[in-house]
Amino acid sequence: MNPPEKESIVRTIVDRISRYFPASPAAHITAVVGQEYDALNGSRLRGYIPNLVQHNARRILRAETTGAAINTA
Repeated sequence: MNPPEKESIVRTIVDRISRYFPASPAAHITAVVGQEYDALNGSRLRGYIPNLVQHNARRILRAETTGAAINTA
């Protein structure tokens, strides 16, 4: 995906999940979402990247908020 498309996707996901994690700084949420996007960007299933990024970012942020271990499996 080109940079403007990535920025749009990341911004949309950050806006969506920020409501669930109001105590987390927006910059941190943006960093988590960006890292997850970059990790999945080479995927062959490009249409699912936004959904997978959102799912993984929420899992990470939830674990940080609750102090739970992050399962990477």
